[in-house]
Amino acid sequence: MGYYLLKGKDMPTTDIGRRSVLAGLATSLLFGSKSPAYAGAGPDDTSWSGIELIDSEDCRFRVDDLAKPFTLIKLWAHWCPACLRDLASLPGAAPALDPRLDVVLVSHPNEWARDQQVSRERRLPFRTARPSAGNAQSRVQSALLSADGMFYVPRTLLYSKAARRVVWSHLGGIDWSTQEAVDRLQPWIGS
Repeated sequence: MGYYLLKGKDMPTTDIGRRSVLAGLATSLLFGSKSPAYAGAGPDDTSWSGIELIDSEDCRFRVDDLAKPFTLIKLWAHWCPACLRDLASLPGAAPALDPRLDVVLVSHPNEWARDQQVSRERRLPFRTARPSAGNAQSRVQSALLSADGMFYVPRTLLYSKAARRVVWSHLGGIDWSTQEAVDRLQPWIGS
């Protein structure tokens, strides 16, 4: 896949890539790290219970298969400055959240290769994944895309195994180095 250069950042040339870049940039500019949480992840926030993911080791899994009762799903892309700031601050909060929370960074399938390269370069300590090709297309669209068909990032989803659905979601970057950010999840995951 070819790329355009956009102010020193790689910009995908695929149609969904270009739309995603523009949506991500607009989201970052409009919401930054101050965006409010919003209810639901999209038209079908139960999609995550059945979606099959493939991680960087080519292991297939579902969020319901993970050991901990909650999964923090981070939708991100290498071309999104707010995503990179968000992910850089997340390791500091992980110990406070760790006892009850798995973290999975999920990429759009079209951006997977470059996202993996950036993840390795930045030494992100979290499991990275993309939807497998074996999923129904409608399930992947419901999980990754908004009702308008856009891949908005950064987006954070808190998935509960007990409820088998997303119980909290947030559009925009989060500065995880603050106690306020960790406190946002406490009503759901407890202490």
